[in-house]
Amino acid sequence: MKFKVAADELSAIARVCVKGLNSKDPHSQSVLKLNEDKTKLYIFCTTQKTYFKGYLDVYDFEQTEDEMVTEWSVDGNQLKTILSIIPSTVSIPVEFNMENSSRNFVIKVTGNTIKLPVYDVISPYKEEEQEKIAVVPANDFISTLSGISRLVSTDIDDENVPLSCVHVIFDKDKIKLMGTNGIAIAEEQLNYSLEGSEDTILIPVDQVSLLSRVFASSEDIVLIKTNTKIGYIDEKGIISLVSKSSLSPIPYEPTKSRVSKERSVVLNSSDFKQAVLALSKLAPKSDDILMKISDDSISLLNVNEDVMNIELLEGDSPEDDITFSKDCLTTVENLFSEKICISWANQRMGRIVQFSNYKTKDDSEELDPNVFIGVLINADD
Repeated sequence: MKFKVAADELSAIARVCVKGLNSKDPHSQSVLKLNEDKTKLYIFCTTQKTYFKGYLDVYDFEQTEDEMVTEWSVDGNQLKTILSIIPSTVSIPVEFNMENSSRNFVIKVTGNTIKLPVYDVISPYKEEEQEKIAVVPANDFISTLSGISRLVSTDIDDENVPLSCVHVIFDKDKIKLMGTNGIAIAEEQLNYSLEGSEDTILIPVDQVSLLSRVFASSEDIVLIKTNTKIGYIDEKGIISLVSKSSLSPIPYEPTKSRVSKERSVVLNSSDFKQAVLALSKLAPKSDDILMKISDDSISLLNVNEDVMNIELLEGDSPEDDITFSKDCLTTVENLFSEKICISWANQRMGRIVQFSNYKTKDDSEELDPNVFIGVLINADD
């Protein structure tokens, strides 16, 4: 049996599908399968937690009468290596050749011959029934999901608690994505039209990266869920599904309600980030960054009392000081817009400092109501 596929199409489809493999999972497998009329090659990459599926066109198919097998379990690691070798941007033929007595696919491309090992046994895999959630702009959703995931706790002690998951809340007309490590918390909202049922789904942080990739600027994806997984279908028809957590979500709305704008300062986020970075380099072993506010200035200090002054664009606060965790600031700063407002309450006990983003609308600036970033401050700051 032999057949051909286009190199660029194979690369585009298979490079996504192999993200569903995990060499540490004994149930991880890659399956190649021809459809009934031998016009499509399906690629399945699955583990206990993932299900990735794509397909591409087949041409010049040849088969002898005694060749009945049309489904093969192949070496996923070797498939990844082959994908890194073959041309990925040109539509040249890639020939797959398989004989019944062979334990390898013989792959021929640009005059070269490569072998892809085939296993004797195919582990059972099943495509669960899917429910459509919504159609959303691909890059908007994935970039927001990836950004929020940076706040999620990766501490091994939090592995089996909700802090280790991105919370995705599907309301009637908004998707809310929330992540927290117990000190910092962030939520971003995306407008959309719900086609499925309202739901809250927790995605373990180690699964988020499997969904992350760059799409064409105008590409949409169809968000889908099954009983055990969540993911999407892209415009090439590739299904990307990762495991959902069975943990209960964190009731975080009361935390959001504790913020206050009794005191506030407005500044350029680039100035703030550069100051934090400089102070971190000057005192790498300390995690404390002190922010001092006066009527007309703001400065950041580290444990060595190195001082970085920041231009104050606007201010509504008497003299005050707040001690942040350096790690916490570097975690949330990836969500900042160009201009931010930092606000907090008068009291010292259990306060939350909020970082609000500005956005441009109709040639004017306003606070973005769809982004919430908060940092819990110790009572003895």
